[in-house]
Amino acid sequence: MTENETNTERVFNHPNPSPFVKDAFHDAVTTSHYEPFSQQPTGTKAAPVYVITLGAGESREVRLRLSSNENADLGEDFEAVFNQRAEEADAFYAPLTEGLTEDDTRIKRQAWAGLLWSKQYYHYDVRRWLEGDVGQPIPPSERWSGRNSDWQHLNAEHIMIMPDKWEYPWFAAWDQAFQSIAVESIDLEFAKQQLYLHADLRYQSPDGRLPAYEWNFSDNNPPLRAAISWVFYKQELEFTGRKDYEFLSVMFDRLRPNYEWWINHASGVEDGLFQGGFLGLDNISLFDRSEDIPAGGTLDQADATAWVAAYTLSMMRIALELAQEKPEIYEPLSCYYFDQYLHISKALENIAKLWIDDDNPDSDNGFAYDILHLPSGEKLTIPLRSLVGLANLFAVMTVEREHIQKLPTFYEKVQEYLQHTASDNPCYCVINDNPDRESLLFALLSAKQLERLSSFLFSEDEFLAPGGIRSLSAAYREPFAMEIAGEHKEIQYTPGESDSNMFGGNSNWRGPVWFPFNFFIVKSLEEFGNYYQDQVQVALPTGSDNQGNLKDAAAFLSARLWHAFRPDEKGLRPCYGKDTIYAEDPHFKDLILYYEHFDGDTSRGLGASHQTGWTALITRL
Repeated sequence: MTENETNTERVFNHPNPSPFVKDAFHDAVTTSHYEPFSQQPTGTKAAPVYVITLGAGESREVRLRLSSNENADLGEDFEAVFNQRAEEADAFYAPLTEGLTEDDTRIKRQAWAGLLWSKQYYHYDVRRWLEGDVGQPIPPSERWSGRNSDWQHLNAEHIMIMPDKWEYPWFAAWDQAFQSIAVESIDLEFAKQQLYLHADLRYQSPDGRLPAYEWNFSDNNPPLRAAISWVFYKQELEFTGRKDYEFLSVMFDRLRPNYEWWINHASGVEDGLFQGGFLGLDNISLFDRSEDIPAGGTLDQADATAWVAAYTLSMMRIALELAQEKPEIYEPLSCYYFDQYLHISKALENIAKLWIDDDNPDSDNGFAYDILHLPSGEKLTIPLRSLVGLANLFAVMTVEREHIQKLPTFYEKVQEYLQHTASDNPCYCVINDNPDRESLLFALLSAKQLERLSSFLFSEDEFLAPGGIRSLSAAYREPFAMEIAGEHKEIQYTPGESDSNMFGGNSNWRGPVWFPFNFFIVKSLEEFGNYYQDQVQVALPTGSDNQGNLKDAAAFLSARLWHAFRPDEKGLRPCYGKDTIYAEDPHFKDLILYYEHFDGDTSRGLGASHQTGWTALITRL
């Protein structure tokens, strides 16, 4: 038994007030010096100690059970109980893996197991952290002006899924949102609880911001929770027939202040465009988009604007659904979000100049780009093909025609737009009202634009990797460079580990495949495909004779994402690179590791090797 106290002798060269420090196990095991522990009957950390001598080829089994009875005998029924629990798990997962191969079942079940294993009690009382613990040295005064000092209301004390309980044992709001999607299949109520948490008053800032992650609560993550709330609602309705209006209304009410924060505080230089600051995608640009803006300029971020457009559509869709029961409350709110959506989409069309112009041979390919505003008044487009420019795909929502027609004020606003103010830009959509469809489509991209964008998305020379969509186009195997206010900025496609020290150099968005974005691309293609059906056809991959609609494209991309985990003809899974132990050793060949991201050329796993946070999204493809 020992305590969770820092080993001050090892760390600071100061004597330990007690030998029972957090790493006391290490010295005890390596020196066989167990004597101090015989006098320590309790502690906050514990480890059983077994000394076993094994001959070559021998094996021994240790059976354990956590019990408050120190004399508890495991009993003769141990094996029967253990086997029964395994059978119960098999029975639980059977309907969730029906029709899958034995190996695909293994991949899904180990992903779910990793999610459940990553559940952890998490407690962080910010004010207590600032003040320090009773009886302990007073923290430095700088802490009161340092990170999270403006989040003194935050008092987290809940069971959460960690991004990775081993390497990242703290919550990250972006990760947790994706984790909730993955865990929803096996525990819907817990998944809902995870969504509730960060929009709870114990977490949400009085100005509406949601905390990002322990390192800096004030960073901005893409606003996902409204979209995920809608996904949960639809999934439950599809599988159980239940309309959980309470869940939907609670999430809607909690997210309204956060939405207003984005509208009022994250607006960019140009009206209707947005500056997210840090939005993940650490080193995806020529420079650090959250802090290192060249020449003291400001940056209107194309992905921030797309995320807010998607956020707006999700809030509008939730309001429309709730208005089916309470139109007097929610129809006016659905109109409000519709107006906001029109405002944002107009800014994207008229100001950002992000769309293809077939009559202009020098125009680019229709990607959305960041726009840099220099103090001199000069405005520069950063014409870099990356996930930043694909985020417009995510702003898509279909709404049943009958739902809209039940709400006369909202329906009137939609018709007013279609008849009088609709864009005539062939690459631009906003609303598509095909009378042959049962739904209306709200989206930023038109059918024509989807076809053009798909030619890059599914090009193996650009974004399409063996294991999914790359974060940066492979067209930049030769570096892309710009001169900005006298500074030379350069970026190059880097499929594996980062060669940049930006954000510590321990993640790379300049080529690898990341599951969160790929998941949203798949789901967006499905939503577009459900509406356009066979109207939009794309080559899979680009340049081939294999044509398909956008639902086919979603399935095609899903298969690429599964590729990283499935063994080849030699039994080697691409995620393990050339490490043959995972193909040849019987103790390792069925072990699946869920890496943080994957090499853009080979699908070799990169980063944390047990990131069953967002990479567990494989279970939803």
